[in-house]
Amino acid sequence: RRRAAETFEILVDGQAIAAEQIESSQPERLYPVQYPIPPALAQGKERVTIRFQKAGTSGAIPGIYGIRLIHTPTQPETNR
Repeated sequence: RRRAAETFEILVDGQAIAAEQIESSQPERLYPVQYPIPPALAQGKERVTIRFQKAGTSGAIPGIYGIRLIHTPTQPETNR
């Protein structure tokens, strides 16, 4: 059975950083996706709020089975 596409946005502290539309004809399929957070949204903060929000009047947000936040330095370290 084919269901409608599910569209949602990813927000960091209320600012949208990405939108995703997933066709749900295979609801059991996992989609590993990376969404870089712009450094300006995290600069000087100990915490950020990440929100997955339904876009428009589309269907429900698909299940999220894992989230990983990876910090990468903005300046590469040099060996001395």
